Amino acid sequence: MSLTVGVKYPVSEHVYIGTQLDGSLHQGTSRVAGSSTVLPSTSISNGVPIPQPPATAIISRVTSFSPEWSTAAVAMIGTKLTEDIGIYALGGVTYAQFRREDGDPKRGEGVGPTVGAGAEYRIYGGWSLSAEYRFTQFDPITNRTRSSASSFLASPTQSSTGISSTVVSEKFTSDMHVARFGLKYYFE
Repeated sequence: MSLTVGVKYPVSEHVYIGTQLDGSLHQGTSRVAGSSTVLPSTSISNGVPIPQPPATAIISRVTSFSPEWSTAAVAMIGTKLTEDIGIYALGGVTYAQFRREDGDPKRGEGVGPTVGAGAEYRIYGGWSLSAEYRFTQFDPITNRTRSSASSFLASPTQSSTGISSTVVSEKFTSDMHVARFGLKYYFE
């Protein structure tokens, strides 16, 4: 479900330009490619950092994300094919919030460029039916997790405290393909 507000300006008898803002609630799941990277860990013993050997592992996996909602700002240019039929192209930016489907309660968000095309058919007065396709390539979504462990070793002659820290960075890339069908009303 979407709500769209916009304006169109005629440039010539058959060409128009416009802008629109919209917000959408989404249903469905999107499969996203991602990778987990374990960055080198650092250990501290008695307050002194101890370098650890590089232990970087890259694990590729596919995670499912569900887009919850999005908002977009786009500019459009179109042409009338007949008095009642028009086609247009659009471009802009989309912001969306995603929910992970792998049991992790974290939410991700993304911003990315949007391109698309559509067609309209005027049915009566200011009312028209529309069909539109949009593609959005979101910037990578990055989640960083830090885990640490502490240890204490005591002997009659020596006491030692150690802290070890590991950072796991997950980066996911996502794109969204949306087909929209609607009923529009133009105030004239």
